[in-house]
Amino acid sequence: QLEKAKILYQRCLDRGSTDCVLGFVKYHLTADLERSDVVHDLLAFQAEEMVEMNRAKGEEIRGFLRWLEREIGVEIDSLKNKTKIQDYFDLSFEELLEILKSNRRSIAVDPSDRNFQELLEREFTRSCNILDPLLTRIQGADALIDQVVYQLYNLTDEEIAIVEGNV
Repeated sequence: QLEKAKILYQRCLDRGSTDCVLGFVKYHLTADLERSDVVHDLLAFQAEEMVEMNRAKGEEIRGFLRWLEREIGVEIDSLKNKTKIQDYFDLSFEELLEILKSNRRSIAVDPSDRNFQELLEREFTRSCNILDPLLTRIQGADALIDQVVYQLYNLTDEEIAIVEGNV
């Protein structure tokens, strides 16, 4: 049953829909079947998937930031707006470039230089193309785990609102 649940989980995340997994969970938690062990195993699998996706996210972010530090000749931590730079995937290319321009005196390259800008844009785009689907998948998996836990503990809509801070 767990293998079936894993396949279902992957398909649901690929489609961006949680209904199929939640139906599977609901079926296995019905009073006459009561197969909560399968649901617990599914949650453990989902947790492993989240760890792996977050590892891949961190690896890509660290890789881009190390590359950027080598290019600009200084550590990101010594720059203004370092937190925004570290969260570059939440910025547009233009926003990142403006931050680097505002740090022009601290970095070893001219952020207005065409060659630097083209190289930065290529690497920025490549990194964001890796991160965007990963972040979407992490967000979907996180929401799905929440929904499975809510079903597992048979939470009411009111209890869910409290847990999610929507009260």
